[in-house]
Amino acid sequence: KGRAPFVRAATPDIQTVLGHVLSTALKTAFRDVWMQLEYRNADLEKAKTGLDAKEIAEQWAALRRLGELGEKSTVPLIIEQLDGADPMTAHICIGVLGRIGGKSAFEHLKKIINEGTDEWAMSAIKTLWLMDAERTLPMIQKIQISHPSKEVRSFAAEILAQPSDGQ
Repeated sequence: KGRAPFVRAATPDIQTVLGHVLSTALKTAFRDVWMQLEYRNADLEKAKTGLDAKEIAEQWAALRRLGELGEKSTVPLIIEQLDGADPMTAHICIGVLGRIGGKSAFEHLKKIINEGTDEWAMSAIKTLWLMDAERTLPMIQKIQISHPSKEVRSFAAEILAQPSDGQ
């Protein structure tokens, strides 16, 4: 209640603003679903080409399809998508790297933990844990103690408190 005058001053027509935000979110969500349907049977070349699409939802669908195809040679292409990525694209890329797996993906996820944003680091920790909890256990224990971000350390502690498939 105490902040209502400030909000009204900043955005006098809240109904219009909220309508616009919800409309944009729904359009993005529907476009995302449509693109996933378009890419559900895409071959490797179409999925790789989709990474250069103008529409972000199409790029997301192409990334997800590459994860489904599991072709390890696409890991560098996926890593390229992280350069300047928005949070959703980054989250999808990190998940796709985990789905594809392999040494290159594993090493890059470890790099993200130390060099990425806190949000990216937490996503990479969760992905590594899901990929191979036994192998990542010592690394996540170290992150819990020594990562520079308190938020990432707390997240590592939460992950360690959860049972994994192998536990």
